Amino acid sequence: MNKPTKARQKIYDRWHKSVYQTNIGSSIKKFELLYNTAIKYLGIDKNSQGRLLDVACGKGLLLRAIREKNKKLDLYGSDISAYAISVAKKVVESKFSIDDGEKLSLSSNMFDYVASLGGIEYYDRPLKGIKEITRVLKKEGRAVIFVPNLMFIGYMWLAWRYGLMPTHGGNNESGKKFYDYNDERFFTYRAWKDMLETGGLRILSVHAYSHIGGTKFANQFFLFLYNTIFHKLIPLHLAYSFIFVCKK
Repeated sequence: MNKPTKARQKIYDRWHKSVYQTNIGSSIKKFELLYNTAIKYLGIDKNSQGRLLDVACGKGLLLRAIREKNKKLDLYGSDISAYAISVAKKVVESKFSIDDGEKLSLSSNMFDYVASLGGIEYYDRPLKGIKEITRVLKKEGRAVIFVPNLMFIGYMWLAWRYGLMPTHGGNNESGKKFYDYNDERFFTYRAWKDMLETGGLRILSVHAYSHIGGTKFANQFFLFLYNTIFHKLIPLHLAYSFIFVCKK
């Protein structure tokens, strides 16, 4: 059942206040690889110009990473959580809006670059969110979209070992529940590809992103081995997540 925007705002306000990226300094370090990878696929360097939107920007850490590499882009961030936006305004200088990603308040054909790093899978209607990215992106603009893979080999192991569905976790470390794991949408490579194309995007390239920052189901030594060695042996369709580089 679809949740109204206000109900989802409350969920993600609580999430951002109590669980996600609560320590800005350590979060910048933890997500540095993902941010640098996204910047590379966006094609941004110190001389890039135009407007860039981060959809579901959270506390603005990607925008901060972009600003550190480029002083010329006009930065925008949008998120459903008013609390996350209030923090983002302290993290990076940017134009911000409190928006449901399925219905952005921004003008059509406005952005040269759009990034969405881990947001679409939380939408009630991911296809509608993709269509919004297409709408606000300029015809010659570039979008980089990061999404999780339903058939990640690690999720298959969790199903075999514990009988769990894939989830990024709706609880904090004490076990307090902030959202139901069924609120997350996990799809296969082909399903994401079809959805992006149905939403009006043309896929230029697809890349596996296999770095795992942490999980309670594996110790740090195993994660180190996975992140440095084992992930190289995993085929694209079984990767942890995908980065789609797209145009209209």
